[in-house]
Amino acid sequence: MNWLKAILSKTKKYDPISAIVVTIAGYFLSQIGGVAVLIILSIFLGWDSGQIVDKLSDSPWVSLVFTLSVYGFYIAIIKSFLKWCRTSLESIGLKMTKDWYDIPGFALAGYGAYFLFAIMVTALVEKGVTNVDLNQKQELGFNTYASGFELLPIFIALVIIPPVVEEIVTRGFLYTGLRKKFNVLWSGMITSIIFAAAHLQWGGDAPLLWAAAIDTFILSWVLIYLREKTGSIYPAIGLHMIKNFMAFLALFIFHVA
Repeated sequence: MNWLKAILSKTKKYDPISAIVVTIAGYFLSQIGGVAVLIILSIFLGWDSGQIVDKLSDSPWVSLVFTLSVYGFYIAIIKSFLKWCRTSLESIGLKMTKDWYDIPGFALAGYGAYFLFAIMVTALVEKGVTNVDLNQKQELGFNTYASGFELLPIFIALVIIPPVVEEIVTRGFLYTGLRKKFNVLWSGMITSIIFAAAHLQWGGDAPLLWAAAIDTFILSWVLIYLREKTGSIYPAIGLHMIKNFMAFLALFIFHVA
């Protein structure tokens, strides 16, 4: 059995290929895990299949459970793979910056840069590409006219959880794996394409959500710059939270979009 252990130990490689495979496979497996949690919850509460769908669309708390489940499985998959490869979370950017105030400082500056780039790129795309609708609305799974205590699970599910998990996975795990062999340009391009593709909202009857894909592609490059500049993903998490918080205000508080 020693020879088998020796072979397996040599395959424990955290490299660009394994980073891409684990990121994409983890995305789909975590969705399956989230659905499994909902099924178990429905059995426990006595819901039928129709009630599961209704609860998911009507109840922010059920949607929060699903979000927590999906992202929880995703983090578990990434952490398990890193542990298997004997790689620490610090090595993928989960470490403090040199000074604590770099986190809010870079996050705010990054949001300003993202905002300007988004306006410019969107204007260029609208002029140069006529068959892409950039006024599409992203389906968030929540009623934008929710109020009161219902806003709490929506805030957690949109502003807190996704920025933390998505930065750990993309600008942390995926980007770090790519940088082991590729330069910033290629690593950033692959990371940003995968990140943008995940926001196209595949599988529905509606057209692909190119507006969200372009927006997140631009955001990804700013996040990557912060990752390279600081060596940490915490400023990127901060910027991502600011961006999602502004969207939360626009959609759920002021109803301007």
